[in-house]
Amino acid sequence: MGYNRYLGQHEIFDAELWGILDGLVLLQGLGYQRVMIQSEVVKYLRHVSREDHQATDCIVKMALDGKEGL
Repeated sequence: MGYNRYLGQHEIFDAELWGILDGLVLLQGLGYQRVMIQSEVVKYLRHVSREDHQATDCIVKMALDGKEGL
């Protein structure tokens, strides 16, 4: 299975995060309930301030609701 998405000019970190998000949405649609993510980017996601976490949570909810143009 594969996919692609045009991101324009972004940092590698951003592209990796988009790949993780798109992959999670794809796997959720296929019925997976547990997933293991192996990425260097995941280390940075563990140290997020409470304020930043709220924004991240909002973005993920929008993605799972199927909103386009995130």
